Amino acid sequence: MSTHDDSHVQEVWYLAPREAKKITGLEEVAIELWVDDETVKITGPGGIGGGYSADRKHIVTEVIPQFERDGWRVTATYKVNDPIGYDEEDDDR
Repeated sequence: MSTHDDSHVQEVWYLAPREAKKITGLEEVAIELWVDDETVKITGPGGIGGGYSADRKHIVTEVIPQFERDGWRVTATYKVNDPIGYDEEDDDR
């Protein structure tokens, strides 16, 4: 049984070095946007990391492009929790 709780995470982006042929996860960077819509946490190798306040637009227009300029590429992105929720009767997913 996992004890990992990701209920605070709204969306996550994973990045890896552009030249990496095989991604092991050890060199991967994760950018998390939390459900409060302003907390961002970045984790990764070699001291990459930290938390600060920003929104999704800042991640998409500033943070990810900077990583791409520095030789990284987005390998996956996932919506984890929807902070607004949805009406199950109207759910077409």
